[in-house]
Amino acid sequence: MAETGTTIQDCVNFGVVTGSGTSNGAGGIVGKRNGANLLRCANYGGVAPTQSWHTGGVVGMASTGSITDCYNVATVTGGRPRYDKSGVGGIVGHFNECTITNNYNYGTVSRNKDSVDCAMGGAIGFDRKSGTGTPEKVAAKAENSGSIRFCYGISADQYGSAAGKRLVSGVTSVTLTACAHTGKTAQVPEVPATCTETGLTAGVRCTDCGKVISGCETIPATGHDTELVGAMAATCTEDGYTGNEVCKVCQTVVKKGETIPALGHDYKDGKCSRCGAEEPTTPVEPGKPGEPSRPAQPEKPTTPDTPAPATAAT
Repeated sequence: MAETGTTIQDCVNFGVVTGSGTSNGAGGIVGKRNGANLLRCANYGGVAPTQSWHTGGVVGMASTGSITDCYNVATVTGGRPRYDKSGVGGIVGHFNECTITNNYNYGTVSRNKDSVDCAMGGAIGFDRKSGTGTPEKVAAKAENSGSIRFCYGISADQYGSAAGKRLVSGVTSVTLTACAHTGKTAQVPEVPATCTETGLTAGVRCTDCGKVISGCETIPATGHDTELVGAMAATCTEDGYTGNEVCKVCQTVVKKGETIPALGHDYKDGKCSRCGAEEPTTPVEPGKPGEPSRPAQPEKPTTPDTPAPATAAT
């Protein structure tokens, strides 16, 4: 939903717009527009909601604001059963109190098969100012609306002359033919696909009508091309790591690794079979240092014999 005071300009949509049972509207650029202004926007993606009240190639429901220099080249299909104010249009589905100028539609506009009461037009589906009645009568009244100016709809067989009257403001009969693409063309640059997003091939666009003449086909997303990063084997005393799966293109970590617990020593014949560390001679309880052995008590030195006193000679 686009609100009053905002401007949406130079926007292009290539995706298909779908949905179900929306009362606000479905459109190639905006579903419901309350006072916002649209400028130089284009829709190349089909608009095909299920039972949407208002469906438009550019805007589903337009209230106040302006729509200028916008166009649609895609198929537009919609309509709500048993609702005579429902509208399907190449530019706007439901039009109310706004100004649309210099817009055109080259896409086919049609109603859902069960939406026979839905108003439909090459440019505008339902014009609220034109009142109610059969779709043909509502379309015929739209020609006198001063707020609809220079808006063309090239949809074939849209109520015959009645649809023709509502294509351009103030003109009672209009004969339009589809663009032959014989004028100038513009190159559309390629949009490369990424690991997670689709892209578009390069193409050629007609500058007269804006339609893509060739190319601009969808390029599937490439998907991640991963490699193992940061893998480390566990040792007897240190934890290891299985490593992260990292995309070589976009560097996204697709899958994080897990910790590998330390293996512990595997002593055989006094040495660890993995790292060669010598087995301690005194068993040490895990987590506690071994107590140093107490030195042996030294023996008391022997006292030498006391010599007997000398006897004087007689």
